[in-house]
Amino acid sequence: MPQNQVFNYESHFHFNDCDPAGIFYFGNVPNLCHRTYETWLNTLIKDWGFWFNNSEWIIPIKNCNVDYLSPMRAGEAFHIELTLSQMSQSSFTTHYHAFHPQTKTSYFKAQIVHVFVDKVSFKKSSVPSNVRPLFETYLKEGSHEN
Repeated sequence: MPQNQVFNYESHFHFNDCDPAGIFYFGNVPNLCHRTYETWLNTLIKDWGFWFNNSEWIIPIKNCNVDYLSPMRAGEAFHIELTLSQMSQSSFTTHYHAFHPQTKTSYFKAQIVHVFVDKVSFKKSSVPSNVRPLFETYLKEGSHEN
């Protein structure tokens, strides 16, 4: 199965997400990553309820790390590339690289670890067999399962 697929998300930094100086508020970066993630999932299976109201499982966040690389000013365009670096039996790691589409100035890099959890027992569960192949195409080259 081919790997290295990249999901691309584009927009601009909205004024209402900025601090009084017009700089994108640092605490909003995970929200922006999640908006990208949610959009990506809905391109894989176009059923919002499948991902966010599934009767069998949920996919909570286990860890989130962000490296802030340059100021993000209100109104500036951005491009985010989403890839996966790891997928284990029950979890996967998404990576986000946000940059200006023309100048290529990097705004931030983030990684978020998600884990599949049984909705009833709240115990880790396996990545569903119908989801695994969808995610595998986004694994970075050289990535492997743990």
